[in-house]
Amino acid sequence: MNKFLSLVKASLIGKIILGFTLGTVAFISLMFFSNRHFIKQIVAPSVNNNNINYTKLLLEKIESVADTTSLNTIAESKQISIAVKNDTLFWKSDKNFDLVDLNKLSIIDSTQNIWAGFGKGHNVVYKVDDTFIYFGLERKWEGFRYFEETILAINIGWFLIIVYLLFLFIRKILKPVNKLTDGVKKVSEGNFNVKIETTRSDELGKLIHSYNEMSHQVANMIKSKEQLLLDVSHEMRSPLTRMKLSSEFIDDLKIKNNILDDVNDLDKMITELLETERMNSEYGGLNKSKMKLNDLINEISLQYSIVDLRINEEEIEINADKERLRLLLKNLIENAIKYSKNSSEPVSVKVFEKNNNVEIIIQDKGEGIPDKELEFIFEPFYRVDKSRTKESGGFGLGLHLCKNIVEAHKGKISVQSKIGEGTTFNIILPKT
Repeated sequence: MNKFLSLVKASLIGKIILGFTLGTVAFISLMFFSNRHFIKQIVAPSVNNNNINYTKLLLEKIESVADTTSLNTIAESKQISIAVKNDTLFWKSDKNFDLVDLNKLSIIDSTQNIWAGFGKGHNVVYKVDDTFIYFGLERKWEGFRYFEETILAINIGWFLIIVYLLFLFIRKILKPVNKLTDGVKKVSEGNFNVKIETTRSDELGKLIHSYNEMSHQVANMIKSKEQLLLDVSHEMRSPLTRMKLSSEFIDDLKIKNNILDDVNDLDKMITELLETERMNSEYGGLNKSKMKLNDLINEISLQYSIVDLRINEEEIEINADKERLRLLLKNLIENAIKYSKNSSEPVSVKVFEKNNNVEIIIQDKGEGIPDKELEFIFEPFYRVDKSRTKESGGFGLGLHLCKNIVEAHKGKISVQSKIGEGTTFNIILPKT
């Protein structure tokens, strides 16, 4: 027995089969109990006794079985069916009244020859001398027409109860599926530190253990990659600094400027890499403080001649990391300027308060972004222009860093764009 339980415990299919087996046994047992014990031993005898007492009163009113007129009057007044049958007479108050087989009824009193039971309704039969008197007491508006339908209704009730209990049982044993779904969703969002606890040893338990091991290994791989990226970025800073110093000794101004441009591009990429990883690090959190957002945005917008700034006259105070917000706004404004250089309209920057949030809208009238690219533009190293030339833009890290900064402030960033009409970035930041 213990071996069998261990096998069932270790098998999801075994648990389901066991559940359906127990459900079937329970259904059959309940059917037997309701049919045999409850209905046939409790309900049926009580109905039989009540109807026998009722028909005895009717029987006392019958002076002669041959007086069919009197019998018909009783049947119509009581809205029942009556039949009389002997060797010389066979009469029915209702031509559709089918006489029940006495063998299908219970013998209530063998000495007085009384039968009662269910068969096409409820019937009581008396044998007086050599004459059988049939009483059909079932009427169409008195519940079920036939006794079998009553049993069917009860059995259907038991069946629905068993199905519901099986549903609860199956839902319970498949509960880890919901946990796995939540875990996979969190992994898709970049959270690899989710561990699902379980004591199960069946297929779902093994799947959960495999998931935990997979997420742990992926987290280690990503951590190793990030650490390598940080180490390489740090190591590149020194040769870049030496290159800048060395370029000062170059006499050819064109070559010197080209080298400095390349060095500055690499330096910007390294800065974005380091800042992105610092945002993800537990030691690189925000340095938040109370600040006036109006002053910061005015300061940034003055650096660009083609920015149309619209901001509330009233001071907007926000609790945020000032330098991270500066980096966020500069990246987005520079992007907007770069991709709308062929447009005569300025880049629009709107800032206003909305409930307990601050909303910043940066809009350009540039070339726009294709719909199929929009969902990927915040991914690291992703660029709409795949040529990756110096003229086409940076390294695909700026928007990824912007997204990290906004989410670190518990805010949201979204983008809408149409080809030929321009792009709009919408940022919502909590004030506290």
